[in-house]
Amino acid sequence: MIKKEFILFFLLIACFYFLRSGYMYLQHEEPRRAIVALEMNQSKNYLQPTVLGKAYFKKPPLHNIAIALSYKMFGKNEFAVRFPSILCALLIALFIFLFTKNILYEKSYIACLSFLTCLEVFFLYGIWGETDLFFSLFAFLSMISLFSFKKKGILLGLIFCSLAFLSKGFAALVYFYLTFIAYSLYKKRFISHFFSIYHLLGILVFLGLTGFWLFHTSNAHASIYALWGEVFSRSPLQFSILGFLKHIFLFPFKCFIQALPWSIFLLFLFNKKVYIRIKEISGRQKELLIFCLIALGVNFIPYEISPEGRMRYLIPLLPFLSIFIAPIVSDLNEREFKYSNYMWGIVCILVIAAFFLDIFILKNLTDGILLLILSLSLFSIPKRNLFPSILCAILVLKVIYSYCYIPFVYAHYPNYKEMGETVAQNIKDYDKHKKIESNDRFLKLMFYIEKDLPKMITPLSCKNSLIITRDVKAAKKGNIVYSLSTPHGIYYVSSFK
Repeated sequence: MIKKEFILFFLLIACFYFLRSGYMYLQHEEPRRAIVALEMNQSKNYLQPTVLGKAYFKKPPLHNIAIALSYKMFGKNEFAVRFPSILCALLIALFIFLFTKNILYEKSYIACLSFLTCLEVFFLYGIWGETDLFFSLFAFLSMISLFSFKKKGILLGLIFCSLAFLSKGFAALVYFYLTFIAYSLYKKRFISHFFSIYHLLGILVFLGLTGFWLFHTSNAHASIYALWGEVFSRSPLQFSILGFLKHIFLFPFKCFIQALPWSIFLLFLFNKKVYIRIKEISGRQKELLIFCLIALGVNFIPYEISPEGRMRYLIPLLPFLSIFIAPIVSDLNEREFKYSNYMWGIVCILVIAAFFLDIFILKNLTDGILLLILSLSLFSIPKRNLFPSILCAILVLKVIYSYCYIPFVYAHYPNYKEMGETVAQNIKDYDKHKKIESNDRFLKLMFYIEKDLPKMITPLSCKNSLIITRDVKAAKKGNIVYSLSTPHGIYYVSSFK
C-alpha cells in the first residue's frame, strides 16, 4: 500500500466512524455514562460520579469527564456521548502507526487500518459511548511503552496505566503488570526492571493520581470495594463447572468472530510457506512481533478462564493483533493473492443488495441513492491487491449498517428518547419546586428526561419536590400532574408541597 492510498483510506474510515453516530438513541450502558457526565456538569463535581443523584462507585470518573467536556462542545446529545470513543479509536490507530512506522515501514499502514476496521471496533464499541475504547487507549499505551521506551517505558507505562485505572479500575493493572512481568522475564531483565528507579517513580505517580481521586470521592472505601468487587464478580469460582468448561471452549471462537476479518489471517500461520516467511523475520521487527505475541498470550488467559469474560474486555489487545498480522497480509499482497477478485465480487453483490433493500423494502429513496453513491465511490480506489479490496468491502458493509440496519432498529425499538423529552417538557410547567426526584433506575428513559430539566434529579424524599416514578402508591401520596404509558410501565409525575 502506498502513502496516498493510506491517507485516503484513513480519512474515509474516519468519516465512516462519524457516519450517523448521533442518529440512534442511547443503548446498553450508554445511558449510565451519559447521566453520570450530565450530573458532573450540573453539580460541578467531576471526581464523584453520581447516577440520578446517588453516588456511583463501580467505575472511576475519567471517561465520564471526557463525555462531560464533549457535552460542552456538542451539546447534550447522542453524538457527544459517543465522540470520546470515536476519537479514542482514531487515536489508537494513529499510535499504532507512530510506534511501528520505523519498524514495520509500509506494513504499519496495514496495522493501523486493520485495527480501525475490526468488527468489534468499527461496528460496535468504537461508535458506542461506553468505556471500553477510552480505557483501551490508555491500556494499549501502557503496554506498548514497555517495548518502545525500554526502562523509561516502565515509568511512562505506569502513567498511562494510572489513566486507564481512572477509566475502568483494576483491569488496567492486570494488563500492565502481566505484560511487564512476562516481557521482562523473556528479556531476562526482571530483577533490574522491577527494582529500577523508573518502576519506583511510576508506582509513586500511580499512587499519587489514583490517591488524589480517591481522596476527593464521597467514600474511598466504597470506591475500592466496588472496583475490587468488579474483578471478583467474574471469578471462575462464581460459576458451575459446566459453565466454566463451556466458556473455555467457546470463548476463543467468539473472539475470533469479533476480530473479523483480520483474525482470518492467523489461519495462514498453518500454511508452511507463510509460517517460514514469518519465522525468518529478524531484527527489531522480530522483537516487535514477539512482544505482540507475549501481550496477546498472557492477557488472554485471565478472560479465557473467567466465565464472565467478554470480547470487549480484550479490545486493548486488538492493536497487537493488528500489528502481528500486518506482515502476513503484506506478504500476501505482494504476491497478488488470488482471492482479491473474489472480494471485489462480494463488494458488487453487497452494493446491489443494499440498494434494493433500501429502495424496495425500507422504501427510503434518499438513503438508498446516497448508499449507492457512497458504495460506488469506493470503486475509484485502485484495486492493487487483497488489502484495499477487503477495506472496501468493510466500508460497504458499514454503509449498509448505517443506512439500513440502524434505521430499521430505530423504527422498531421503543423510542425512549421521544418519551423522555415529552416527560421533561411537561415537567417544565412545574419547575418552581426546589427538587426533582426519582426512585426509578430505567436509565434509557431517565437520561432523556434529565437532560432537558432545569435541575438534576435526586433520590426520593417527597419534600417540596416533583417526583418521577412508576410506583403508583408513592405518586398518589402527592398530586399527580402528568402520566405517560411506556413499554416499561406507566410513569407518573407527582407534585409534593
